[in-house]
Amino acid sequence: MPVLFALLCLSAAAATAADDYVIRGKNDWLFIRHEIVHEELDKAAQSSFGLIEKLNRVLARNDIALLVVVIPSKMETYVEQLPDDFKVSRYMQGFNDSMQSILRSGGVPVIDLKKPLRNAALQNTDSPVFFRLDTHWTPTGAMVGAQTIQEGILSNPSLKKAFDSAPSVKYKLEWTNKKQRTKFRDITNYLPVGAPTYPPDEVLRFHVTRENATKVSLLGEMAGGDIGLVGSSFSGESTGFADALRYVLQRDVVNFAVNGDVGPWVVMRSYLRDDVFQKKTPKMVIWEIPERVVGLGPNYSFRPDRYKIDDSEWLLQVAALGQRVCEGAAIKPKLEPSGLQGVAGAVGSARTTDADFVEFSFDKPVDHLSYLSARVVTEGSRQVSIESHGVGGAIKKFTVETAGDELAHTLKTPLEVGGRGVDRIKIYPGTTKTFALSNVEVCRYSEDWLK
Repeated sequence: MPVLFALLCLSAAAATAADDYVIRGKNDWLFIRHEIVHEELDKAAQSSFGLIEKLNRVLARNDIALLVVVIPSKMETYVEQLPDDFKVSRYMQGFNDSMQSILRSGGVPVIDLKKPLRNAALQNTDSPVFFRLDTHWTPTGAMVGAQTIQEGILSNPSLKKAFDSAPSVKYKLEWTNKKQRTKFRDITNYLPVGAPTYPPDEVLRFHVTRENATKVSLLGEMAGGDIGLVGSSFSGESTGFADALRYVLQRDVVNFAVNGDVGPWVVMRSYLRDDVFQKKTPKMVIWEIPERVVGLGPNYSFRPDRYKIDDSEWLLQVAALGQRVCEGAAIKPKLEPSGLQGVAGAVGSARTTDADFVEFSFDKPVDHLSYLSARVVTEGSRQVSIESHGVGGAIKKFTVETAGDELAHTLKTPLEVGGRGVDRIKIYPGTTKTFALSNVEVCRYSEDWLK
């Protein structure tokens, strides 16, 4: 059985063999079963929508507009290409509308891409919006998505205000004159041995260029950073979606898309933790999420353990990372002599080993209403391990990703242990060439996010 199937299949009953993973449709169209949205996971979906609503409040309190963009299923976009014996359930047919209604009622701006993509699929059959042999959208689909997002931004006063505050940048667009063969065919990787071969997709492509262009980083970081795109492989640079947004918005867009099975929750947390957010607070964040995973929360059981997060823990983490300014919690950290030492609360070391640690105690318990904030250098180590000692003896051990270079970066994390306050912590930087910890303080959340 393919690994991807085992990880992303929404129900153990959805398929039992590799042959069932791929749905062979009409006219050489292929679909995959993990697109199916299952009614038995509706309770989990409602919890996920609640987390999105709270993240929206976190960002709004810090003058950042969040726009949620859910990519509809290829199945429903090209339902007529499904085999006659496969029917999309009534629950799945209504899932997109229900999801949007719930998010909007909670104050979350969300863009409806289902209708525009379906209309484009029906009106221009010569330029599909999804690849026949792949899970992703074509350049045409990416452009339809970007144009729909632009319309949604301009029609929403709060989004338009954020958009207008970002400096405009001139981008140019050029489409190819004829269709080109593509290598997008990921679904064919899951066909059983002996399955027939399929001719590759041929699609029109476009090329977007920026006047007075500057060098782009691997994450698509550009000067400005006022609009952030956080997403899945649908937002990868190879799909053209980020460039389509840059063109239709005429704005620089920092692209923080991550391929693979990490899930949208890890990607959003990683973005908020990264310098592209911490050093340059954006005016707007566009969060792209495929429909098939929007209802699978941070603790989804089929996700790899390294990407699985308790829902409450995820919420406290992103709420800490989203704060622009530390609101003092009136809790004082004290550097203890048992670990690495420094001056006036700042710790520095030429190098550290896995056994080295820094220990802080607190004059008052740190509970879920507060979080730790600091600046850290961990050259050579890409994570720090933290050991929280709770009141009453409870201990929690966890890790926090770090850049691992010679520069100082933001470290923000909740500390509480199982509902108990924390009276001391140990921070293990790992094996480093240089380690430094400074600006250690306890900050208070803007509200009780666990209510």
